[in-house]
Amino acid sequence: MGSFASIITVMFLVAYPIVYFGWFKHYRATSSHGFNRIMLGKYQWIMYDFLESFGGALILNFIYMLWKLINGRDKSKPTVSVGLIGFFIIVAIVALGFGALPLSIGVLGNMQPVKYLALAGLFITGFMTLGYYLKDLTPNFKFGTISKIPQLFLIAGGLLVAFNVPLMGYMKIMARGKDRIIYQTMNLNGTKYVAPVVYPWPVKKGYGILHDKCVICHTLNRVERYNGKAYGPFKHLVEHQMRIVNGCPITLAEAKEVVHYLDSLNIIAYNQHLEKEHKKWTPPASLPWGKPASSTTAKAKKSTKKVKAASKAKAAVKVASVSNGAVLKTAAMKIIDAQGCLGCHTIDGKGGAVGPNLSQEGSRGHSVHWIEVQIQTPRVHDPSSIMPDHHLNPAQLKTVATYIDSLK
Repeated sequence: MGSFASIITVMFLVAYPIVYFGWFKHYRATSSHGFNRIMLGKYQWIMYDFLESFGGALILNFIYMLWKLINGRDKSKPTVSVGLIGFFIIVAIVALGFGALPLSIGVLGNMQPVKYLALAGLFITGFMTLGYYLKDLTPNFKFGTISKIPQLFLIAGGLLVAFNVPLMGYMKIMARGKDRIIYQTMNLNGTKYVAPVVYPWPVKKGYGILHDKCVICHTLNRVERYNGKAYGPFKHLVEHQMRIVNGCPITLAEAKEVVHYLDSLNIIAYNQHLEKEHKKWTPPASLPWGKPASSTTAKAKKSTKKVKAASKAKAAVKVASVSNGAVLKTAAMKIIDAQGCLGCHTIDGKGGAVGPNLSQEGSRGHSVHWIEVQIQTPRVHDPSSIMPDHHLNPAQLKTVATYIDSLK
């Protein structure tokens, strides 16, 4: 009777996590707020209680089987008995050893996917041990003499569990998201995570073009302002503003694919997804298209060298000497052109739409010093800014800042 109870307990422990996981899935679908409180809030003790009760049941079942094996074993087969007892003791030592490791290493550590194969082997070995254990407790037992059906169920159950362990591990690896407890559920900071919608071809073609060319400037966290608008704004922004006005290296056919993709998106949800991926991204100092930005890295370096050489030759000249509007504009625009600023900013109707329009920047009330800091180290004012640092010399910085301040 005790052996039968032990088998039932083992089967229950196998089903226990599955039942609990199903309950959590249902709870998450019906009440994300409640799910969040249980996983991260003041009711976390429920999760701890589940894990502790699960582990306690395993330990008690293990102790019972070991005690039963030692006291009720077949004395005529000491080798089998000693081997089984040794196996249980080794499993206990390994379990205690892994349990004492830090969380970053524990639970078989970072040995993926090897750990899942090891667990599958442990399950198979465990069921074999259980079979020998029952045979050792009943000396006259022979396979097939009582009832093959329950024995076959026991073997099938063991094989299914062993098969599902690496399968679940593979699914976990494939679905795992960075800093997320459960993929497509929520982030560790407690915010709801909304996964992007995966669209089939041909919409996916626009996604590829967008990531090959557009993400050089756009991290897509700047397009949420267009959420809910009709097809027209996207068509104008991509096909006209970016391609014709800004001179982005994209054909009309490619622009239409990008528009098709953007039109199919829930921009807010997709922004939440890409914000994590691109939050550390910074655009290049010189953008690879349009006028005035250089078309290649070599040209950008060459242009920068020319500006540096010109600035060194004129370093002794005071900014006051170029205070005349036309001269100041010419000197400043050479530097702005070399830095590729118009790839993101607009001045006098020319440039990009990614960054703020600078045509009236002087009327905002900022000092020249504030503008200098914004140009040189923009994250001092806004840590989340995607604008790169510009390593201008003092003369260049003063010239550009003075010119921008004059735009009113």
